Amino acid sequence: FAKHSVSTIWLTFSDPFPKKRSAGRRMSHPTYLKKYATVLASSGDFIIKHDNPEFFQWSLEQLVIEKWHVVELSFDLHDSELADDYKVLTAYEERWLNEGRLTYLVRAQSQ
Repeated sequence: FAKHSVSTIWLTFSDPFPKKRSAGRRMSHPTYLKKYATVLASSGDFIIKHDNPEFFQWSLEQLVIEKWHVVELSFDLHDSELADDYKVLTAYEERWLNEGRLTYLVRAQSQ
């Protein structure tokens, strides 16, 4: 992708790589955040939608460390006032919601 040519990057339910030694493989690792910042337009959005609270919390920490600006945040997307565009369900997400799991969402922009 050309620099600053992408308006939105979605990261939906990526592998959380729960082992500490695998943190570098997480798609919200600072290595990837730097790449996303390069291809995102100046007001471009990076959106993470996930059901794993530990991965989501870790991702939020990485965004803060890398000085991304959090524009929207929900710890229970489907019981929030956020736009319905965010609430489109995948088959897996529908199953997870039926199991009582929550969906988390953050929309951030690089500085």
